[in-house]
Amino acid sequence: MRKFRVEFEDGKEIILFLNERVIDVVDDEWRSLLYDLKTPEDIAAHVAYNLVINKLTLNELDGWADQPKENSSFDWVSYGEKEDDDKIFKVTEIKDRAQS
Repeated sequence: MRKFRVEFEDGKEIILFLNERVIDVVDDEWRSLLYDLKTPEDIAAHVAYNLVINKLTLNELDGWADQPKENSSFDWVSYGEKEDDDKIFKVTEIKDRAQS
């Protein structure tokens, strides 16, 4: 699993866990049909937004309907202060020391 810290403008913060398959499926053909997500951070932001804000599971998202919902999950770090601002501010991949 790859890990990403996702910070929303309203103070919400999560650690997002993505199976490598979630990232690997996004190629040029996928991008031409769906979303122009170019980096793992772009993919993490898209998935995180839909999990947290739209309250969907991975298998409910266009492009990942064939993947089990367990291929993505998140843990709350902070619940934020406001309900009305749902923009993502920053996405950072968290690498284990062994990956560095």
